[in-house]
Amino acid sequence: MATAQSFGYGLDLGACVFAYGMNYDLAKELKDAGFPQGGNGSWTGSKDKLVWLSRDLVYVPTFSELFDVCGRELFVSCGKDDCVAIHYVNGVKYQGLGATPEEAAARLWLAMQNGV
Repeated sequence: MATAQSFGYGLDLGACVFAYGMNYDLAKELKDAGFPQGGNGSWTGSKDKLVWLSRDLVYVPTFSELFDVCGRELFVSCGKDDCVAIHYVNGVKYQGLGATPEEAAARLWLAMQNGV
């Protein structure tokens, strides 16, 4: 059984495999919801295309960028199979689940945008 380790910013990796990035579909959801397209992250395109044009690409933000837009009082915890990101805004609890801290924080941001 893995033991949890804390790595600043309230990030508790536990047994979660820390993988950078996220899949295209989630990055596209971020773009469609208005997430800024550019920064220190990377770019990806749909696996359905053989060649990507610049208009086909979506931005994959870093965890730090997601942390900044979700709020400095963000809590992320990872277990064996998944991660959860939680943030309270005016007493309302928002959360996102994902396989990585980035995915959980991205889904948290989406939940905050949608008021869910």
